[in-house]
Amino acid sequence: MPMLKEVMTDTVIAADATDNLTATAKEMKNNDIGDLPVLEGNKLKGVVTDRDIVTRGLAEGKNPDNTEVSEIMTSKVISASPDTDVHEGVQQMESHQVKRLFVVENDELKGVVSTGDLARNQQTKDIVDEVQSAIKEEK
Repeated sequence: MPMLKEVMTDTVIAADATDNLTATAKEMKNNDIGDLPVLEGNKLKGVVTDRDIVTRGLAEGKNPDNTEVSEIMTSKVISASPDTDVHEGVQQMESHQVKRLFVVENDELKGVVSTGDLARNQQTKDIVDEVQSAIKEEK
């Protein structure tokens, strides 16, 4: 079984902890994604979703132009090291009900593994259905 570093996407679109909600939402829209890792320098500090922007930002009356993403992000991020076995990474995705697993080394974001990355890799295609069905069953 390959390691996460062999199947991850190493070019990751991210938000800076000081980015405002408007800029972050535009980045999500422009890239057709629903969440972004939040960085301070190259260090992973959290994750923000489109839902966070709505529920923790706008619905709470925060001005999206003056509110930093770090104020509404989730600090607890599900991550694994680049040398983690893919099967172990998949188990983490299943147990935490996430579709993306951040790959981190010394707190520095190295990449991300999504169910799409797993589906594109010949050696891991078989476990993609398992992950997707486990995530759907829990929700």
